[in-house]
Amino acid sequence: KPKYMIRGGERITEKGADYYFTTALSDQAVDYIEEHDPEKPMFLYLAHYAHHTPLQAPEDRIEACRKLYEPGYDALREARFERLQQLGFFQQDRSLPLHVQQYRGGRPAWDSLSPEQQENWITNKATYAAMVEIADDGIGTLVTTLKQNGMYDNTVFLFLSDNGSAASQGDDKRL
Repeated sequence: KPKYMIRGGERITEKGADYYFTTALSDQAVDYIEEHDPEKPMFLYLAHYAHHTPLQAPEDRIEACRKLYEPGYDALREARFERLQQLGFFQQDRSLPLHVQQYRGGRPAWDSLSPEQQENWITNKATYAAMVEIADDGIGTLVTTLKQNGMYDNTVFLFLSDNGSAASQGDDKRL
């Protein structure tokens, strides 16, 4: 919850208990489109902050993403590799590349982590995934609004992103 926000030159001081900045940004963008004359050009810059620290999302959205990460990063890495092979992204005879733990002594094996480290990693990843999903939901609503207002076919979308949240995960920077 940002402490200081301005809309239309006025400071926003009232935020409900379920206020989430990413949703508020998406809602404001949708309002802008709905209030705009579809016959006139417009420029809308929607800069979701969701993909950065601090990692925060509504608890129900985090919980919905937890099961994706509970197998741990070693199992996820293998499953993603197999899925990419099935989709034909590379030849079937390719093997899973060296893991960072085998290359320069980087990330430890999932099974070597303490239960607390595993739980922290799962929670961080589930939270980040929830943040991305909420931004995606907002963009989906924005696209639907453009279509409903007859503006979609004359819209150019530019999606830009940096490297996302943070490289570190708590005390152990290797995770």
